Amino acid sequence: MMNLIMAVIRRIKCDQSEIVSKTGKKLLLELQKCYPAGFKNHYIDHVRDREAFAISQAVLTQDDKQL
Repeated sequence: MMNLIMAVIRRIKCDQSEIVSKTGKKLLLELQKCYPAGFKNHYIDHVRDREAFAISQAVLTQDDKQL
């Protein structure tokens, strides 16, 4: 699961196309919906790269300004 999350975050960060960004954001939001009790605590809070952590936090809080 962590590999999937990191791959999605890398795509959001590196690929500037709108479709890739939207799809990556939707995927992270859907994972949050599927695992509401533990997704953030078990996966997002354990992302070690600060930039990747900030991106994932911005996606989950739907803060497009921070992205």
